[in-house]
Amino acid sequence: LELDESRMFFDTNHLEGYVRSTASFGLCAPDSSIVAAISLRRPLFNRYPGWLELGRACCRIDANVRGWLGKLSTVARNFAREQGSAGVMTYVDARVGSGGAYASAGWVLVDADTGPRFWWTDFCNRFNRAMFNMKNQERVAADAGFVPIYGCSNSRWELTA
Repeated sequence: LELDESRMFFDTNHLEGYVRSTASFGLCAPDSSIVAAISLRRPLFNRYPGWLELGRACCRIDANVRGWLGKLSTVARNFAREQGSAGVMTYVDARVGSGGAYASAGWVLVDADTGPRFWWTDFCNRFNRAMFNMKNQERVAADAGFVPIYGCSNSRWELTA
């Protein structure tokens, strides 16, 4: 997918919206409209060197596409091989799923509970913790008047190339 297509699709259809990515892939309906998509990126803060991260994956809000995650997982695996990556890893947010679709698509659960996640807030807006330098984020956030808010944990999954 082109950048504009990817941004519009995920902002419209994904709970968390678009995230910067290295590559995005989609499935199209006969009318050429995108019905499902994934985006891949390098893991933040180089936490998993040699791997790609599935940053976003979703279907169009009004679509039910049987097997979409399996099809796009195959594309992701092939892209990872082409890039010389060990594979693709992703997180599943416990507030929206257990990861069953990933298991059905061939992904392997490597960590069932990554611990509680957090964001920063100014009491009006929520900000991703990645917007701050990890080494100094508590000080920088406090200086900006932000406080942490916590959410559900994730599970972590891998799809080897």
